[in-house]
Amino acid sequence: RHEITENRGRGSRQRTPQHITDEIIRLYTQENLAGAKIGELTGVRHATVYKILRRNGIQPRSQGGKARGGA
Repeated sequence: RHEITENRGRGSRQRTPQHITDEIIRLYTQENLAGAKIGELTGVRHATVYKILRRNGIQPRSQGGKARGGA
């Protein structure tokens, strides 16, 4: 009657293109850049950078440069 549409989420979610994913992995593993810097360079949010790394089996480093979760 009032033509109200429901808006769920923050927009359409799309998978990050493979060439961007490859660049994120390269910058993190070979250039040792931080997630925030990679986000600036690639135009993705830093949270997305870490999501992509985890999805590809790469353990994020802590601020000290060592992998997290290890003892």
